[in-house]
Amino acid sequence: MPRNTSSRHRSKPSKGEAVQIVSSTGKHTFSLNHRALMKILLTKELKNVHVVLISVAGAFRGGKSFLLNFILHYLITNEIATSCSDTSDGFAWSVGSNRHTTGIWLWNKPIMYKLSNGQQIAILLMDTQGVFDSKSIIKECATIFALSTLLSSVQIYNLPGNIQDDDLQFLQVFTEYGRLALKETNQTPFQTLHILVRDWSYPYEYAYGKDGGQKLLEDCMKVNRNLAEEKKQLRIHLQSCYEKITCFLLPHPGFKVATDPKFRGELSDIEPEFVNHVQELLKYLIDEENLTPKKVNGRLITCRDLFHYFKVFMDIYADDQIPSPKTIFLATAEANHISAVMTARDYYNKEIEKICGPTRSYVSPDALLKEHRRIVESAIQCYKKIPKIGEQELGHSYLNNLKDQLQKELKMIMKRNEVKGRRLLTSFQPMTILFIIIFVIIAVQATGIIRLLLHHIFSSESLLIIIFVLLLVFVLKSSD
Repeated sequence: MPRNTSSRHRSKPSKGEAVQIVSSTGKHTFSLNHRALMKILLTKELKNVHVVLISVAGAFRGGKSFLLNFILHYLITNEIATSCSDTSDGFAWSVGSNRHTTGIWLWNKPIMYKLSNGQQIAILLMDTQGVFDSKSIIKECATIFALSTLLSSVQIYNLPGNIQDDDLQFLQVFTEYGRLALKETNQTPFQTLHILVRDWSYPYEYAYGKDGGQKLLEDCMKVNRNLAEEKKQLRIHLQSCYEKITCFLLPHPGFKVATDPKFRGELSDIEPEFVNHVQELLKYLIDEENLTPKKVNGRLITCRDLFHYFKVFMDIYADDQIPSPKTIFLATAEANHISAVMTARDYYNKEIEKICGPTRSYVSPDALLKEHRRIVESAIQCYKKIPKIGEQELGHSYLNNLKDQLQKELKMIMKRNEVKGRRLLTSFQPMTILFIIIFVIIAVQATGIIRLLLHHIFSSESLLIIIFVLLLVFVLKSSD
């Protein structure tokens, strides 16, 4: 796919802010801010748009939020940040040894991006709490990292210094989940993993940037006979679970960045070599071929689908225990089926509105029921055609759930249709009375005897005037 970062593919710059959607409860667990997430993902403009979710995860105090601000500025303006103000209005960050970000934050104004094929996608940026700080327990670290991995389509794994085996081990639970997904669906469960090594100190072995990073990654992921069996399997499974794994090496940003408590992000205080490679990194990340839309079971998901995945994954990580790969798999399957039901229901509502929507006239109950049955059959076929995980365990119950929902929809539609019928009948009553009066007058006039008696009272012109007045009254009454 050709590289294309032209500004015409971006939405116009819009003000936004970082919003916390997952927060700590203070008891080593997390809660989801449903309202905030709904405002971001379920707007009329975005809910049916495919989504790219870029998340940065890794150890605390690793510069994740600062990096995200460079990405945010580049996405909105198509330009590299050149001053402190360019990176100060995004995700919050600070200098020092203590963690700053807690929970999970989303930028509340997704960036609309037009692909070369004309498709519009929404790009979301997600900042996560750093792992392995002195205040967090393993369960907290696992929860944050899991949500980042399971929800993102592009995960930037921020590592200090080098790629260690411990860093790969942290991904092991997801390789186990991936094996279950591969066995069930034969689809790669995750899209893109970018390993970003910060403060790389050995450019004479592996050069800074993408090429040096890729060589380092290839050497780290090699499977040879001297490697322990557990490490062999980890590398094999990790590569099978992602569509793409890349690595990028960044130099140290400089002495002032690391030691000056007054550092506020001025590019003049950052080593030029670091800035140059950040520019290279941004162009690489925002290349169209690396903006991978989120998929589940090979199917592109929408912002509305993502909302339900957030809810389901938060539910399984709400317990005190870290969920097993099987539990994660079943949660993914549940959200997958919910998404399929909603898609089929949308199809039903769209088709039934063509028959008796708000702008349509009254339909006889028999005709409406016949159309309902036809559209339900099509909606069920729509549901069945959507690729789903865990079909054997969940398929039957969610299909019945869809049928129940459509039956409830029918009851509401029938009630609205009845109201239309009553209004139609009411509107006919004045017209019926009017025609009776006109008929009587004409009949009376046609009777010779009565016509002679009323000759001096009503002329033909008078009769026309009476009829005209009655028609006028009827029109005014109907307009009420």
